[in-house]
Amino acid sequence: MNRLAQCATIAALLLTAACSEDIQPESLSVSIEGYESWDKVEPLLGVVPGHGDTYRIMYRNELARSYTGAGQYPIGAAIVKEIYSLRGDDGKGSLSYKAVMRRMDAEANPGLPIDGGWLFTQIDTGTEEFQRDLCWDSCHRAAPYVGAFFDHAY
Repeated sequence: MNRLAQCATIAALLLTAACSEDIQPESLSVSIEGYESWDKVEPLLGVVPGHGDTYRIMYRNELARSYTGAGQYPIGAAIVKEIYSLRGDDGKGSLSYKAVMRRMDAEANPGLPIDGGWLFTQIDTGTEEFQRDLCWDSCHRAAPYVGAFFDHAY
């Protein structure tokens, strides 16, 4: 590997490390503990940006479920999406990761990477992690309902 390629590889690794940070869920004001008992929307199938051709199950806490599409989601709304591979028969394959959206007050939660009122995290190895540009800049900033898609495909 030439020197330029080595530098590019090192820079990419450093950038990736700098763009990811662990989140301590127990310290957050909006908990997803017990989300499996929340309102459940299933199945969400097919190709969508950010999730690919997958089988998705979405759970909404009561505040997210009560959203009518008028104004902003209320502080405290949370959505957890389990992303599974899609089998050939459109059935649920293996779990790939969990995508989490929490509507939070940035002023009440200084230091958290809250953008547009949402904290986006991902759980794929048991650790909840925020990755810069993972969801908000790539997809949800353009959502018609203040950071969330009303049809819940995303």
